[in-house]
Formats: sequence, structure tokens, C-alpha cells
Amino acid sequence: GKVRFVQTIGRTDCRAGRVNCIVAQSTTHLARRTADLLTILQELQSLGITTDFEKERFSTNSPTGKKILDTLRAMSASI
Repeated sequence: GKVRFVQTIGRTDCRAGRVNCIVAQSTTHLARRTADLLTILQELQSLGITTDFEKERFSTNSPTGKKILDTLRAMSASI
């Protein structure tokens, strides 16, 4: 599903350096599960790609976005 889609993008355009930002309407458009979302975002960040989420109004490279991701990681780890 969605994880495979993003991984496919990562193997092609993202890894070739042709993408520097992905804009998604919502976090759920990348993944339904928090663990999957964090995995996808970690892979994209490792490639230097920022992800912006319109509905949630944050970017993975902003201070607010980083705090949101840290909170999601902590919540995911405690489950």
C-alpha cells in the first residue's frame, strides 16, 4: 500500500536527488499507522527530503515539526 508507494519513490527520484520536498494533504496520506509514518519520514529525512503536511500544518524540518515527531516517537515506543 502506502509504504510500498513511498519506498518506490525513495528508490527512484528521491535517492537520485530529484526530490527535496514532499507535500501531503495529511499524515494519513503517507501511512495509517504511526510506526509506518515514522519509518517513512525517517527514510525521507535520511535522503534530505522535507515533508510538509497541510492538514496538520507542520513540516518535518521546522522546530514544531521536529517536536511533533519526537512526541510521536515517544508515544509509539511506549505502546
